[in-house]
Amino acid sequence: MSGATDQRHAIALLAEPVQTCVERRDTDHPLFHGCIDWHSAVHAHWALCYSAKKLAQPPQSLKRLSALGIERELSMLQQSDARGEFFERPYGRAWFLQLARDAEQLWNNASLHRTGDFIYLSLLDYARTGGGDLRSSEYDNGSWYLYQLAKWAKFTGREDNWLEIRNLALSRIRAVPHWPDFHRVRGFFAPKALALLLAQELKGDEEIALLEGIIQEESLSPIHFPVQTAHQGGLNYSRAWGLWALYQATGKPIYRRAYHAHLDTMLQERSHWIEDYQRYGHWVAQFGLFAHSLADALNP
Repeated sequence: MSGATDQRHAIALLAEPVQTCVERRDTDHPLFHGCIDWHSAVHAHWALCYSAKKLAQPPQSLKRLSALGIERELSMLQQSDARGEFFERPYGRAWFLQLARDAEQLWNNASLHRTGDFIYLSLLDYARTGGGDLRSSEYDNGSWYLYQLAKWAKFTGREDNWLEIRNLALSRIRAVPHWPDFHRVRGFFAPKALALLLAQELKGDEEIALLEGIIQEESLSPIHFPVQTAHQGGLNYSRAWGLWALYQATGKPIYRRAYHAHLDTMLQERSHWIEDYQRYGHWVAQFGLFAHSLADALNP
């Protein structure tokens, strides 16, 4: 099979469990009620939005998003902020920006744009207060939401905001004194990989060189480990995000090979993404689809 055929096959396999989980009613949220929790339901809808385009299928995940349901989700977020609770800030909100942007760019569906703008402004306020931790391997990781902020600012033509986000984010990368070693990470994000994704998006050559130097001291091979926590099931995929960013920034084939090795490993380790709905099955495949999207011409 050709590389393109292999990728389509992988995307089709990863999309199967996602389709199942979005239909479940695990919570009482009006739209994002499957996949155990709100943020997983959001990135499941994104994953199906992307995979449908790649596989030339109807965007069923977007057809589920009724105008009334979207308004109810927005109202929930607004009320949460008014109470000072800031539901799903930053992690789930950052994924919503990915969903809203690709719904519009891939399918010309702007139904999520208004909610996306609300979320963008809430995350921008969060960024201005120094919110999030770039060293975190969990939901409060700063690089992930700053990456999505920068993408939304560019998408909506907010050049001044983009420059502000760039300066803020790159200065924060440079200020990290010690990056956590991958083997001590127990969450789902590899912090250095996420920082690379962010730095490449912002064209931070100095920051990319800094992170590349640290990563060169570590193994570029996928990690074969007994998953000690449910979140560790996605680590190879989040590492792949950073490796692709490093390949884009440097053009060095070693990083492209490492990226593909991570994807191949995860596709073979099906127990980390298709089994055990409660621990892995409701979210890891979405991380895999995001990894594939980064190397796809569909990804702006």
